Amino acid sequence: MRDGRAVYRIVAIIAGIIAALSIGGLITTVVTGIAGDKYNAYGEVPIPGSGDVTLPAGEVIVNFHAQKQGLHKRDKGLAVPPLHMNIVPPPGLPDPAVKEDLGGSVTANNDAHRQVWVMQVAQPATYHIETRGPVDDYVDPRLAFGRSSKAEGPLLVFAALSVFSVDLLAA
Repeated sequence: MRDGRAVYRIVAIIAGIIAALSIGGLITTVVTGIAGDKYNAYGEVPIPGSGDVTLPAGEVIVNFHAQKQGLHKRDKGLAVPPLHMNIVPPPGLPDPAVKEDLGGSVTANNDAHRQVWVMQVAQPATYHIETRGPVDDYVDPRLAFGRSSKAEGPLLVFAALSVFSVDLLAA
């Protein structure tokens, strides 16, 4: 009988440690996923305007980025006006492939972002970007070039561990 209680206590202690670590990891993943601004990792270009942005090879996410104060209170997301972007690659390099891919709005630290395009860049280089569009209703509108900030893998692992360990403790 005593051995059974000892095993139960050891399992309960291990489940408690796993629960504490997984819930802590879950909270950390959520907080860093929200706070980690990956939208302007490579650079931003004002709208209207132009600028040079150094882009790596591979997928680059292009977001419409504006200050939250510029949004109408009745809007639930960041409405994207009809934007135009012209990409001038360095001599000898191909134009990046650009695909429209309108994503959901994300607001953090009074900034609102919304994915507009996904670019496939063949070679890393500094590209000249020209932008235009009707953005009079927005505060500090710009295009932000970056990478995805998805932390879905670790988030799902910590969530599953949290549920498993809390269920084990309850049992």
